[in-house]
Amino acid sequence: MHIYTKMGLRKMYDFVRLFAVSFGLFAAIATINYNPGWIDRAISYATNSVSKAATGMGMPDGMGVTAMAVVLAAFVAFVIFIAYSNRSEAKKESGAKTINLIAMILLYLALISLAITFLTIPALFEESSVLGRTVGEENTGYQFFGVKYNALIIFPVLAMLLIPIRLFRDRKDHLSAMIFFWILITFFMAWYKLKFTYTFGLPIAAAGGLITAEIFYYLKERTNLEQKSVAVCLAFMLLVGIASATIFVPDKVPHIEIGYPDWKAALDWMKDPENVAEDAKMFNWWDEGHWISFLGERAVSADNRNMSFESNRDFSLFAITEDLNEAIRIAKEYDFDYIVMGSDMFQKVGSFGFYAYNTMNSNDERIINFLIAPHSAMPCSKDGEEYVCGGNRFNEQVMASIPTKWTIQSNQMFEGNGLTIPLYVYRAEDNSELYIVNPAVNQSMLGRLWFKEDEAMKYFEEAYAGFGMRFFKVKKEALPD
Repeated sequence: MHIYTKMGLRKMYDFVRLFAVSFGLFAAIATINYNPGWIDRAISYATNSVSKAATGMGMPDGMGVTAMAVVLAAFVAFVIFIAYSNRSEAKKESGAKTINLIAMILLYLALISLAITFLTIPALFEESSVLGRTVGEENTGYQFFGVKYNALIIFPVLAMLLIPIRLFRDRKDHLSAMIFFWILITFFMAWYKLKFTYTFGLPIAAAGGLITAEIFYYLKERTNLEQKSVAVCLAFMLLVGIASATIFVPDKVPHIEIGYPDWKAALDWMKDPENVAEDAKMFNWWDEGHWISFLGERAVSADNRNMSFESNRDFSLFAITEDLNEAIRIAKEYDFDYIVMGSDMFQKVGSFGFYAYNTMNSNDERIINFLIAPHSAMPCSKDGEEYVCGGNRFNEQVMASIPTKWTIQSNQMFEGNGLTIPLYVYRAEDNSELYIVNPAVNQSMLGRLWFKEDEAMKYFEEAYAGFGMRFFKVKKEALPD
């Protein structure tokens, strides 16, 4: 509508046509990459937010989408009426101003409804599923705004308040209209989903530029003292952003830098075409999938966007199943070339159970055996003549007696909750790690692959072994038909 009032009907048609082509192209790309399920998720997000926002403003349940459709239809009808009833240039100018005024009012109404939604429904998209209960990034992001955006968060708020005024004042400011909806949509996304907070970074920068331009416009006719005062305030806000970044970056080091498990060395090995073919497919747990994609430069089955719950479920099922035939079935279904494992997965078997069976019931008989006794991995270091592994100290003789290869003979006992459960203690071949697993983990594919059980090694082979890392290559020629 802004383009119509400023540049005429033909330019508006051109813009609508360009938008439709662009939308269709991106929709096709999204469908190819993520299957048509993204459409249902997008519609669900939209209808859910509109309905609950309407309820927060006092409308009856289920009336939000209908009310919004009625308002938009009425506005479009009014614009069409104005466009075709006012033919003279004078009336066109008057009609354009009227449309601009109504559009400005609608923009402010959108802001008000958004503010009401934020204030009345702080957990609009809070997840109660396995994904939402186990992945922090699937829940709300607003509580991290201070850490992520600091004082710069004021810029998008001010920009959304000022842009309608800019549109009413400036006849050719189409860019501001696009920035308004860019800020509005990404603000909404970042507020309700922690995983979408990254989308809000560039809109904040655009808002900062827009506010700076508005300040310069405001200061043109102001006194020297007013100009200096505003300039000092603006400089302070920008410096706060820079200072906060210098604190945030070293204090929020990604755990890839911790060094255990040593993902960086493993990914350096992976991205070398002499080690792993460039078109090789990795079968992996979701939380490090983005590292494999961007640092290892290889295709993944899942990453931290969690676009496919089924991929998460099937990796979990592969990791915890005791049935080698089930593992082979999954390997054939996904046609992956390598399985990516880290020693931290020994602590994650509970989560694997929740994903594999899509339940958060830790008493589920399919899961409970993984949880009732210890399952962990720990790094070891040499201290004189002894190895220190967590709170354990072993001399050379004792360390050498700990097995490195899969066994059914337990060498430790666990007593707790009225139960006595056998444990299996293993060490890495280079004595860099100690593993303690319960019977369920020992029988799982995670345990059988990590400790190279003979039967499993008929179909998989260890391709890489590092500090807390293992890659296993699928012997595709050995898989049964």
